[in-house]
This record gives sequence, C-alpha cells and structure tokens, in this order.
Amino acid sequence: MKKLLIAITLLGASLAAAADTYDGSILYGYSTTPAAALQFTSPTEAGMAFQFTESDIQYFKGCKITAIAVANGAAAAGSTATEYPVTLFTASGFNSIGIAETTLTYEGTMDLTAPKLYKEYALPEPLEITEDMEPIWFGMMADCDPSVANVMMFDSWSHPVTTPGGMVGAVDQEGDPMIWTNQSQVFGFGCIRVKIEGKNFPANEASMLDCMIPDFVETNSAQPVTFYVRNEAGNDINSLTVSYQVGKDSEPMTKTYEFQNPLIYNDYAVLELDMPIPAEAQNNLLLSLDITKINGEANTATEASRSASGLCLAMTPGTGFSRNMVAEIATGLWCGYCPMGIVGVGQMLAAHPDGTFIPIAVHIDDRLSTVSYNLFQTNFVGTSAPVLIVNRNMERYGKRNPTFEIMNAMYPVVRATPAMASISIDGLEVDAAAKKITVNTSTEFAFGFNDGDYGLAYVLTENNVGPYYQTNYFGQEGAPEMGEWNTLPEQVEILFNDVARQINLFNGVAGSVPTEVASGETVKGSATLRTNTVQDVDNCSVTVMLINRTTGRIENAVSSSVSALPISAPVATPAETSGPAYDLLGRKISSPRRGQIYIQGNKKIANY
Repeated sequence: MKKLLIAITLLGASLAAAADTYDGSILYGYSTTPAAALQFTSPTEAGMAFQFTESDIQYFKGCKITAIAVANGAAAAGSTATEYPVTLFTASGFNSIGIAETTLTYEGTMDLTAPKLYKEYALPEPLEITEDMEPIWFGMMADCDPSVANVMMFDSWSHPVTTPGGMVGAVDQEGDPMIWTNQSQVFGFGCIRVKIEGKNFPANEASMLDCMIPDFVETNSAQPVTFYVRNEAGNDINSLTVSYQVGKDSEPMTKTYEFQNPLIYNDYAVLELDMPIPAEAQNNLLLSLDITKINGEANTATEASRSASGLCLAMTPGTGFSRNMVAEIATGLWCGYCPMGIVGVGQMLAAHPDGTFIPIAVHIDDRLSTVSYNLFQTNFVGTSAPVLIVNRNMERYGKRNPTFEIMNAMYPVVRATPAMASISIDGLEVDAAAKKITVNTSTEFAFGFNDGDYGLAYVLTENNVGPYYQTNYFGQEGAPEMGEWNTLPEQVEILFNDVARQINLFNGVAGSVPTEVASGETVKGSATLRTNTVQDVDNCSVTVMLINRTTGRIENAVSSSVSALPISAPVATPAETSGPAYDLLGRKISSPRRGQIYIQGNKKIANY
C-alpha cells in the first residue's frame, strides 16, 4: 500500500470500567486491551474484522449476540471532532480482494471523547448462537481522514498466526477495491468484539498472558518482575492473589492486588512484583509465579495458563564481566529481504568496531549453508529469513529483523547486563595440510558453582566469500529505505562477510567446562575446526561462545580474526612405520604389493 500504516500510541482514558456485578453478558473477541491506532498518510477507506469461529459457536451455543463493540479512536492533533461515523457489518468471509459476502451493515457513531473505551452498537436483531450456524465475521469500516481522527484501534500485541481473525483492510487508491490481509503479528488485533448474553460463562478465571522473567539478577536485592494478567471469565476481576517462589525449594509467598477499575473480560492488566533475591543465591535461580485466587476465590484456569517460571543468572553485585553481543542472523542468497541484515551488520560494525558486537551470518538452504549449524534453523528460525537472534536469549530479545535501528537499540541493554565469565583466545594451531585449525582458549568465572552445565562452542566465519548472487527486493518501487540496495537490481553479485563455515557443537561441548568451578578460576579449553570449505583462512575469524546448556543462552562470547592471533604449527607425532601392515579393511598382509595402499603403525602408506 502506498499509504503507509503506522502504529501510534494514543493517550487517553484507561480500561473501560465494567459493571459491579456479573449480569450474564461479556464482550467477546480476540483483541486484548486497546493500545494504539493505525494512522494513514491521506484519507482512505479502511476496516478491521475478527471471526467468530466454529469452536466459538460450540462453546457459546444457546447464547445470543446482541451488539458489536468497538474501541473508540481519538481525535487527531488540532481536531475538535467529538464523534466519527463508522459502519458496522457482518460477513460470511473474505476472498483475495475483500469481503466475500456482506450479510448485514448498519451505521454507528464513534465517541472520540472516550478513546480506547469500548462502545456497543446494538444489532438490529439479536443473533441466536445455534449449533448448526456457520462461522461469521464481525467488522467495522470507516472513511478515515487522518486530519480529523485516528479510528482504527489495535491492541499492538503480536498474536500467533494460527489465531483466527486479525483482518485489516484498506483502499490503496480511489476506485481500487479494499484489500484485506491478516496483520495480527504486525499491528495486533483490531479492537472489535461482540456482546454475548447468556448464562454459561466461566467465573473467576485469569491467565498469565506474559511474564518478564529477567535473565540476570543481583543477590541480596529486590528484583522487580513484570507480568500481564488477562481476565478469561465473564465476571469482572476486582482483586487477584499471586503466589511466588524464589528458588525451587523456597517457601511460597503471596501478594494480593486490588483493581481501582475492575478488569473486564479479555482485557489485561500489567502488574509488578518485587522478588527478594537471597544473598546466598548463585548461578541458575528459578523464579516462579502463579495466579492462585480471583476475587478471593480459587482461580479456575489451568495451572499451565495461569503460571510462569524461568531460570535467571544470580550473581553478587560487582562481580560480573563485560558482556558482548552475539548476533546470529538467518540469511540466504534466495532471500530478497536479506540485504537488510547486510546493511544492518555493516552499520553496527562501523558504530561498534571494538569487537563487542559479533555478527554470524547463518545461511539457510543455499550453497553457503553448513550442516553443523542446522540446529539454528531447527531450534530458532525455521525457514524464515532474515531473522536476528541475540545471544540466543529468546525470552528477552525474541526473533527480530536485523536492522541497524533494532540491533543498536538492543546493544546497550546487552552490554549493561553483567556476564558470568570472560573468555580470551590464547592462540591458534594451523594445520594447512590437514585443513584444520585448533583454537586454544581461557575462560575466567566470576563465581563458583558445583552443579554447572556449561559448554564452549567454537565458530569459524569467513569474509569476502564468493562472489555469489544475492536476491534483492529493495530495488522495487515503494521499498523501504535501504541505502544503495534501493538502486540495485533484483540479482546482485557481491562478496559475503561473516559467513558461518563451521560450529563444532551448536549447544556447546558437554564437559568443556567442569561441573565444579571455583570463583575466579580460569578454565583452559581447545577445539578443532575444519577449514575444508574455506576459500582463504586469512579472511577467517574465530568466535568462542560460553553456552548455558540449561537455558540455551550465550552467556558471553569473544571473537578475533585469524590474522590477529598468535599462530603456531601443530606438533607432529612421529609416524610409526614398523610392525605388521594391514589393508584398508583391517586385514593383515604379509608383503604389500605395488600400487596398494596399506596401514602400518599409525600411518597410511601408498606402495608405488
């Protein structure tokens, strides 16, 4: 679309205050709390809709739908408008160019003086929910004038693609049809619901929508933990009680929250809890939370949906080391959007040239792929590209686009988090004949542990690989700004940098770090990497990563170019050529014949 859709945060009223008592009706939909609006650069027709699915029908059969509820938008800056006309509709579905069949349309007026609050638009006739009814879409459309109001409210929550609904429609140019697509992972769900009246709604049920378990905590401190609670029941939530533990064997503690404005169905609240971290905590520490009571009654949600837990690294304040940022980026020659990562990495290395930013380009399904890195595709990115994974810490950083803006925003957060160890590369042994290098390292630990499960992983990357052709979609009209790539053709012949050639073991080698380590102890390590796929060893770099094999995260890493490291030749083992001779099948031979290859001692010999 030429009219750029931008998510903007709206200021205004908080959650809608619900009735004091449960009266047998709920506002049902897939959107959570209204958070932002879609703003258009010029007037256009737009809409949003969600699907009342077959499973919804079976769950609510016997009830009736009496209204469509839509979160109010807000007046634009400088606008004095207090109302805005909208059209409500029901539809049987969507095809490639929009609504397949509209079954009902009627007019309404949005209240711009109460942004983010749901307003109900009564259906002309209640809709009975019967077992044999077909799935149906409920939606809203408007002629959006950005100078008057921003009326398309969304929850700005990234929903799974498997969740039904999330349809957003817009007209690109006057006279064009309205194109509808599922944008639930981009903008979240449009804040549109239906009012359902009945008697069989669940009561006192709340889920843990999300929980920000930190990946690092300081001992002898109060650690704030933010979590999101969503009301899954028909009745309002006026209070809830959370049980929490610090350490798997500790005594549970509780805290009760009172809501000034009751939490209505499907809305969420953002809460914070201070967890006391004991002075004796070190290494992996389990933090867990469970919403146990709603309005003083037992929470009827399943334990899996109402609780959250996670391991964090506990360290004494002031004992950690500086942490480097590892950016493993899924990319591919076939991927037209992957120049995004090429540009982003180049800008990051220019901004942070001191080795604290470590890029690794992991090629997916192309001629630069390496089998040794297949678990990156299996565990993190699938077949998607470009995808950025930072320090393999999905809980904090997730899967992101590898743009400079995103990586540079993460960089100070990563650097400010203390690391449990410092790694150095002591030197290399290069065996050109055998096409391998041996990397020698030292790892110093900030604290001691006696039950650790850590491993070192060694990565070989190469610059100036190729040339090969990179697919480029940024040269198309209307593509986002991407520097010189906006002027280049769809196939561009270039040399590639930071190409992952081999990783010795993706999750770190078990036993490469002892299970028992003393505070301040330095652990020596080494690993051998093959160079058989490398074009030029002088263009290579070695990255060493300390991996927490319990959480899968990279606790720290260091990287250096091969040319910057002390290099020595391997110590040759004297060949043993005396003793009996054997053929390649292991059979003893008395006298090797001319033209025969055989083994004698520890050496393979060709008898020519």
